[in-house]
Amino acid sequence: MSNSSEFKVAADKGVVLRRLNTADLAQFQAYRQDPDVGRYQDWSRMDDAQATGFLRDMATAPLFQKGQWSQIGIDLDGVLIGDMGVFLNAELPEAEVGVTLASAAQRRGLGEAAVRALFSYLFEGLGLERIIAGADKDNARSIALMERLGMVFTGTVGDDVDYVLHRPN
Repeated sequence: MSNSSEFKVAADKGVVLRRLNTADLAQFQAYRQDPDVGRYQDWSRMDDAQATGFLRDMATAPLFQKGQWSQIGIDLDGVLIGDMGVFLNAELPEAEVGVTLASAAQRRGLGEAAVRALFSYLFEGLGLERIIAGADKDNARSIALMERLGMVFTGTVGDDVDYVLHRPN
């Protein structure tokens, strides 16, 4: 579990995973307000005051605590280009992961680099055994990403498709 305010994980393509902070407000709001980015997401839009509070909380909240969500930033050259939510199961050594990436950062391999780095951190750094993720059945890009990452389709629940990745041996 990480309580460090200095959480940083380097990924390929110059991507860095890091804590969110209030200096990210403009970039965070830009992609979170984009209807194309939010189309398949479960989160709701926030006004600037709500987003500032959220970013302030994420800057100092203990990361990767069992039974809680953590939200971390995806950074490229000092600019926030997306974020990832990570929920650690309280009972099992597994995490659920969700990703949001700005439109301008999509289709460049940046999201894949970020998720690969996160998966490595979750398996190697936290000792998890399994990572789960889901997507709207119509979100072809997210489904393709999960499959490129080696995740295995496990089923459909309503409009969502579910995938799993087990810890490599």
